[in-house]
Amino acid sequence: MIGAICCCFFILGQAADAAPPPGAPRAVPATPGAPNRATGTAADLLDTMGADWLVHLARHYGHLAGAGDARTRALQALALMQAASDVQPAAPAPYLWQYDLLNRLGRPVEALAALQRYVELKPDEETVWLHFLALRIDALQTAEARVAFLQEQLSQPRLPKAVASDLHRRLAAHYRERNDLAKAGKHVENALRLMPSNVEARRLAYELFGETEPTLQRVELALQLIRASPSQVYLLWELGEVLDSLSLHREAQEWYLRAIEVHERNAKTPVVAEYWFKLAQSYAYSSDLKAAMEAVDKALAADPMFARASVLKSYIAQRAGAKDADAPLNALADRFNAEVDEVIKSRNIAKAVELAWFYAYHRPDKTRALQLAELATSVPLPGSLAERAMGFALLMDNKPAEALARLRPLADVDQMAAVGVARALIQMHKEAEAIPVLHRAALLNASGVAYDEIVRMLERLGEKPPARPTHDKIVQTLQRCDRRVFDFHKRPGDFLKLTLRFLDDSLPAAGPWRVAIRIENVGPFPITLGEGKMAEPLVVLSARLGDDPQNRFDYYMQTLLNSREMLIPGDAVEKIEAVDVGAVRRRALECVDQPLSVELSAMFDPVYSESGYDRGMSSVLATPIRATRPAVATDPGSLQMLIAKSAGPGVADQVAAVDTLGALIVTAVARGQQSPLNADALGRIRRELNARLTDAAWLVRAHAIDALNNEKQGKEVLAAVANAVRDSHPVVRMAAIRFFVTQQGEKFRRVLESVAESDESPAVRLLAKCYLTPKTDG
Repeated sequence: MIGAICCCFFILGQAADAAPPPGAPRAVPATPGAPNRATGTAADLLDTMGADWLVHLARHYGHLAGAGDARTRALQALALMQAASDVQPAAPAPYLWQYDLLNRLGRPVEALAALQRYVELKPDEETVWLHFLALRIDALQTAEARVAFLQEQLSQPRLPKAVASDLHRRLAAHYRERNDLAKAGKHVENALRLMPSNVEARRLAYELFGETEPTLQRVELALQLIRASPSQVYLLWELGEVLDSLSLHREAQEWYLRAIEVHERNAKTPVVAEYWFKLAQSYAYSSDLKAAMEAVDKALAADPMFARASVLKSYIAQRAGAKDADAPLNALADRFNAEVDEVIKSRNIAKAVELAWFYAYHRPDKTRALQLAELATSVPLPGSLAERAMGFALLMDNKPAEALARLRPLADVDQMAAVGVARALIQMHKEAEAIPVLHRAALLNASGVAYDEIVRMLERLGEKPPARPTHDKIVQTLQRCDRRVFDFHKRPGDFLKLTLRFLDDSLPAAGPWRVAIRIENVGPFPITLGEGKMAEPLVVLSARLGDDPQNRFDYYMQTLLNSREMLIPGDAVEKIEAVDVGAVRRRALECVDQPLSVELSAMFDPVYSESGYDRGMSSVLATPIRATRPAVATDPGSLQMLIAKSAGPGVADQVAAVDTLGALIVTAVARGQQSPLNADALGRIRRELNARLTDAAWLVRAHAIDALNNEKQGKEVLAAVANAVRDSHPVVRMAAIRFFVTQQGEKFRRVLESVAESDESPAVRLLAKCYLTPKTDG
């Protein structure tokens, strides 16, 4: 998946209100400086509300572009997330954000500890667990320590299948590196038994079985890899090459063409000449000469200097009976003739190899072939083509024994080298020895230039060429492949459905606006999610507030639906997000006295470029959803009811009322002289918020301070909030710190310094330090 488990904090928010799964541990060791937590349902509800609010608050600040330097904002957000963990240690989301923030602040050890805590609290989120395992293993210094950790993890009871599969896959890779193929194979089998969709395990099995198992197994595994990642050009191309090597050319051409189609649809660069050449060669060997000529012309258009393509074009033309079949070869000979002297003078080894083979086989010239082959083989460990060119040059020089010494080591894997061996033996009048060499070589590949020559030589020697293998089982395996998966990237909306749903029909005046974001597999085959798979599970959201074009916020927020690596048909991933963050929240609070229509839209798996987000191969759009945030009435009677509600009973109702009073202050400040509230009404609101500074519930006190911080305050309010700097609850103290940093700036510095050194809560100390200087991270 996914390399990333969490989007960049200052772009995206993470669901704050996801409850721990059944069975998740609730008893957590106390954090030094954390508030004393009461027991009971009411206290737990208060703590959960507080943790949710702190996460939402941190996300909101993180989305405010230009609100201070990025490091200060990151530290502020980290302090809020740590406070959220202190008040509700069983809430998973704050730990995930702590991991993200600590990682980006260069504190990987603390980040890993936070991620481990998240995994402990949310063991059903397999993608994050897998990411944690990868980081934990990378942190270990020796192979022995890593193996011990993997084996220890495997011994844990009730491991999720995906996690156990990954552990087996990693052990398989370890044993393969040490050439213990038996243990490696056993662990790969266990990995795939537990999780057949484990792409990395399948890739490893592909490599292992490519060395120890028949070709059929390689093809089956290749198809499984392709089903998981049908847009991976290299997987499609490699399967084509495997089939081509078996002389299953028409079968190979399907996969070559699919690879080219995906490349052309998705890449910004043209198809490389080598791809067109391989396709042209395959067409030529299957006698589809018209298609072969079209493909080779494309190869030469992509690279006019592509010598092998010119040779192939002559070969195709000869087989088609064209009158000017030698023209490409003649033009290539003219070019090479002009290059020979410079190649020898400059000792261009790579070019010498190419020219040596050309003059040794395609346009025989003994002198030039020997000169160039001597240069090509003058380096230590020359390549097989250089050795083959020297062997054929020696044959022209009537030195079959020397040619045999060069070519025989290559003959078991190189058909053309085997042709040279047979020629040398025949020159030496050893036809009986040449015959088995040719028979063995014929089995390497049942088509192509070398194979055709082998057949002719065997026939001249009175031998019948071996029957061409049909590879029936491989063909049947290919026929069973469900090709519908290749339609996914053409019409992703036919297979994935992205939906949005407001949790509240009437949106709360001051938020949060919670939305369910859901991606569902509505297709007939599994869909893999993650990096390099069928789709990246990233969603970007856009909002429109009212009808004013100025209030459109395109792609203002991201979220990851990455808790699963694969969705089977009918399966879905859903996340609850608070979407009123950043500029969207700020704008919405500026007009709470008016009804506000809210439209939300989203795109799944977008692509990003310099011009912004756009649709990609796997992108799916959600049908926009709409809701209304009702106006907050500002007449005296309604305002009195709101003030009464802020005094209780019920903490949730109190908090909602206090937040609404704060939103009315934001509206009044934004509207200035057109404010819907007169001085008397604003005075009543301030007095009520002042009264809430001594409320019995710490969460109400903290919200009241935040509400008062929406405007510049006078001495009376400053004096009232000053007591909160020494409040018994750390979250209230943090709210007071934010208040005075906004209200007093540098005048508050001495208090900040004291708090940063002496407060008992690490979260409070960190918040104070982050305001002292952007470079201080505590």
